[in-house]
Order: sequence, then C-alpha cells, then structure tokens
Amino acid sequence: MVATAISFAEFKSSHADSDDSSGFIQLSVKWDLLEELIASGLARTETLFHVDRESIPTNLYAPWYLNAENAFCDWSDLTSRPIALNAAPYEWFQFLPAERQSKILDIMNSDMVNFVITTIVVNDYIILLDGNHRMSSVLVSNLPLRGIITEHRLYAPVNILDSIAKAQERVFPK
Repeated sequence: MVATAISFAEFKSSHADSDDSSGFIQLSVKWDLLEELIASGLARTETLFHVDRESIPTNLYAPWYLNAENAFCDWSDLTSRPIALNAAPYEWFQFLPAERQSKILDIMNSDMVNFVITTIVVNDYIILLDGNHRMSSVLVSNLPLRGIITEHRLYAPVNILDSIAKAQERVFPK
C-alpha cells in the first residue's frame, strides 16, 4: 500500500459540496479550521490505495454506534460504542437498522468495484467519514476485492469534526 500526500484543495474538492453521496462527507467538517491546520503543518491529508483485503486497516470504525443492549444508537448514548467494521459481521451487521442493512446488501450485489472512502485518524482509531456503506459491503461480503478502494485519510485534531469531537473523549479513548 502506497500513501501519497494530497493538498487541502484536492481533499476539499473531492468532498465538499458534491452533488452525489459518493464524494460528500456526511459529518460536519470545519473546513476553514482544517485549511489553517494544514497550512500550519498541524494536519495533513494523504491518499492510500487498497488493492486487497489485507491492506484494509484493522482498526477501522464506522461513525455508527451500538449500546449495551446491542441496539443501534446515537453517539451521545452513555453506553454507546463505535462499530468496529473489521470485527466479524455477525457482531454488528444484524443490529443495524433495516435500511442500512439493505443499502449495504444492495452495494454488495452491485457492479461497484472501485470506490472512494474518507477517514480520519483519532488516537489509535481510523474512523470512516464517508463511505460507510461501501466499506461495510466489502467487509460483510468476505470476498476478495474486485477493484481498488481509494482512501483519503486525514490526520488532524478531532475538533475539526463537531460530532466526533463531542464523542471522542469517551468513545475513542487514548
């Protein structure tokens, strides 16, 4: 797996204000703060290419949460824990809402072979910002990759993301 640095402008143009969900970060990004952090060297972005299952990070999490009863919940639930996508699918897939399960299965059964995901590194976790359903479809299928997964990875203080910043102290501890 080879990592290539990309500029803030390239990163933002790939993710901000897209007309389709394949290039839009669903979580609220503080773009002005991120630009300042990258310019000052306190944050960086890179692109990685995954061509086989072995290159997919093992510490990959969706911004989806289960509570103590394994019910799908919001991050603000005090018993919430993030879903580790590389855990065995039976540990999390059945607890997702039906519409999310359906979307994952639709993608899994589609002709999609190449796609983009966006992640942020928080402490020792890699959290998906965009591409949750696409990446879940790969991990649930347990089949060899049929194409290339392009990952845009962000290394930045978590305070550039409103929702993860609120949860990261409890949910993604150091």
